[in-house]
Amino acid sequence: MGAWGPDEDAPDYITVGRIVAWEPPHRMRLGAFEYFTKDGADLPFVAALETEFLVRPTKTGSVLSVNQTGFPAEPDADAFFAACERGWKATFEGIQRYVTEGAPAGGEE
Repeated sequence: MGAWGPDEDAPDYITVGRIVAWEPPHRMRLGAFEYFTKDGADLPFVAALETEFLVRPTKTGSVLSVNQTGFPAEPDADAFFAACERGWKATFEGIQRYVTEGAPAGGEE
């Protein structure tokens, strides 16, 4: 599940996907997404998104690659695509903070 928007307690979009490929510890692919919007409206486009996570070991740790496909080319999807881009950026910034700084005080994650 992913949720994003300016207010994390009232996100603009929520997506829920199913695991369609599972090859631990190196690969996971999500598909069959369902989409929800803040105002309850249907998305103004049809999308067949898939998101694949690949982990590749390196000499000093590992590299996580994320590939998301299936975005429609219609202009009606531009806001959704931009929100996904902001959401992924925030997600990776959070992972980087966790890796470099550790878990927040109080055990909250």
